[in-house]
Amino acid sequence: MGRPRTFDLDEAIDRATDVFWSRGYEATSISDLKGALGIETGSLYKAFGSKHGLFLAALDRYVAAAERSLAERLAPGGRAAVAALLRGTAEVACGAGHRGCFAINTAVELAPHDREIRARLARHDDRITALFAEALAADGDLTGDPLRSRAAFALSSLVALQVRGRRGASPEALRQTAERAIAALT
Repeated sequence: MGRPRTFDLDEAIDRATDVFWSRGYEATSISDLKGALGIETGSLYKAFGSKHGLFLAALDRYVAAAERSLAERLAPGGRAAVAALLRGTAEVACGAGHRGCFAINTAVELAPHDREIRARLARHDDRITALFAEALAADGDLTGDPLRSRAAFALSSLVALQVRGRRGASPEALRQTAERAIAALT
């Protein structure tokens, strides 16, 4: 019989997320993870199977939290809620020390060559697009294809703000991008 786990699994995933988010998947070593989590290699492998398994657990936890947060922020419904979300993203994305979106960073680094990551992120995009569609539908004037295409555009705008912010775009440039996206949604 093996020894019982001596660390908190949720805390370990949270710490691993921080390491992966800061360094990226490829640049993160098992030694980096051991140090951040305060556990031995055997415990890491027993709990998560592999570095990739730990990364998937971190990504799953991140996207679930991101979806909950977006759902709350879009809950008032309507274009006004979408506009507030895009404006808020523009402000945060230009802040000092902004690390970007973990899911977007993952998409850029891993999705091109990791089918499992690509599938998980596609499901995440589908859920976010559905949240945007639900918010936009609250105004009552959009249905069908126009609603779906505007929801997809809102997601693309959100991604663009995050990527441009990570790349160092000026606050004014991000604000202008957000306002152009908002105008296109009306």
